[in-house]
Parts: sequence; structure tokens; C-alpha cells
Amino acid sequence: ALRGGSVEDALRSRHRPLFALLCFAAGSALLMAPPIAGLPIASYLAIAAWLFGGIALAPAIVAMLARPLTHWRAGERRGAIGWLAVHRVAGAPASTSAALAGVVAAFALASAMAIMVASFRDSVDRWLHAVLPADAYGRLSGGGANAPIDPALAARIAASPGVARVEFQRSIELSLAATRPPVVLIARPLDATQPQARLPITGALLPAPPGSLPVYISEATADLYGLAPGDHVELPLPA
Repeated sequence: ALRGGSVEDALRSRHRPLFALLCFAAGSALLMAPPIAGLPIASYLAIAAWLFGGIALAPAIVAMLARPLTHWRAGERRGAIGWLAVHRVAGAPASTSAALAGVVAAFALASAMAIMVASFRDSVDRWLHAVLPADAYGRLSGGGANAPIDPALAARIAASPGVARVEFQRSIELSLAATRPPVVLIARPLDATQPQARLPITGALLPAPPGSLPVYISEATADLYGLAPGDHVELPLPA
């Protein structure tokens, strides 16, 4: 186990510091590439290049660290297991680095998963605060849901103890095309000059033409009906 045999010779040709340095250089160069179709493909390739470079450089790092360890353990009179481990690493750095490469790959995967989960949680949290900012929501059920809320009832709700601010909105289901799913129209107070303060707007905002009202559609509605900013939409509102 202490000698470097045929396995060590076979692995030595596959772990060259020059290849690792080329991987690091390629990864750094890829960071300057622009996104492709809005996706950071070059960044993903840069991470892969650095991962391969780290795995390829592992034998050189192991061999470099093994030399001082062998000198440090040379004068030790006890601890045979530690002495054997140090000389094993020094005598067969390439085969020892195979396990280290697995650790590097596992750590990279765990880091990627942690970053992805944290990013997803942050995105959902931001989305909830933009779409559902209130602490409590209520709705009228039955026939009252199709009619405007009574002004006296609205005043009583706003004057309830512990209520800092109340906002009312109406929602109604509309059919824009018989062959496609219906949409839900939501009417609520918005600042027409800054709708992005209350809505998760993506893309550029266009002013509504004179005599029309601005409508902000979801991405699903844009996909289903082929709508784009600037389109004119006639809504079949009930009487």
C-alpha cells in the first residue's frame, strides 16, 4: 500500500497542473461572455471549468502538502496509523486525490443546491410581498361577490379596531376567446405613474393611449393570447 504502482502511473498522466491552469483561465475568460437568450450559459461553463481544474490540480496539491507532513512525522515515535497515512499520501498522491476529487465534486454540488434553494426562497419572498402585501385578506361570498361592496359596510371595515389601512378590489372572470381558458380581471387602486410599486412588473412600461385604461397582464395571459406591450384589448365587461 505504501508503494506507487501501476495505478499511480496510470493516474499521473490524467492529472497535469497545466490542464488545471488552462481550465482556470478558460473559466475566467467565460465570465466576460454575454448571456445567451437571457441565460448565463457562459457562467455555468465557467463553474464547470473551475470544477474540472480543481479536480485536476488535486494531485499536485496533495503531493505538495505531503512533503512537509512526512518530515514532521519522521521524528515521531508513536502513532503508526498517522505515519502510514502520511507516507501513503506522499507515495501515491494521484490515487489519493481520487477521493479528494469526489469530495470537491460533492462540495460543489452541495454549494450549488444551497445557492439555488436560497435564491428560490428569496424570489418567492419578494413575490409574496409584491403580490400579497397585506396581513389579512377577505372576500364576499354568494351573490354579493358580483356586486360592488356597500359603502356603509366598507366604512365599517375601515373603522374596525386594529386596522391601519384597508383596500378594496373587484375580480371577475372574463372569456376573451371561446377556444382558450378564461382570465380573471382584477380591478384595484393603483398609481398609474408608478405601477411597479405595487405589481411585479417585468419589461418596459408603455403609457396608455388617450381614452383608454392601462391593463397589466400576467405572463400566462401573454403566452395564451399572444399579447405584448402596446396591444389594445377590448374587455367584455358585464353591465
